[in-house]
Amino acid sequence: MRVLRRHYDGDEERWSRHMGKLHDPMTTVTRAAGRRIKLDTLLRMNGVAGKQGSGCDAPRWWEEGRLGRLEEYCAHDTQALAELMTK
Repeated sequence: MRVLRRHYDGDEERWSRHMGKLHDPMTTVTRAAGRRIKLDTLLRMNGVAGKQGSGCDAPRWWEEGRLGRLEEYCAHDTQALAELMTK
């Protein structure tokens, strides 16, 4: 969010309105369950295809310059979460 915030040129009111529209579904799940639940678990419990890797792999892929693999991983997680939220 620090990168995005730079594009608001100090307009705090606009930034606050933007932030007010954001919603982190994992925060809601954590509150409801009383603990953190893995995305893969939530996906499988709701009939959505599971993850294609582990977040622990992401830093290694970055360091190895495997940016295409990292992009695929992030895109799949994003798509799976979107599918879960619209089910």
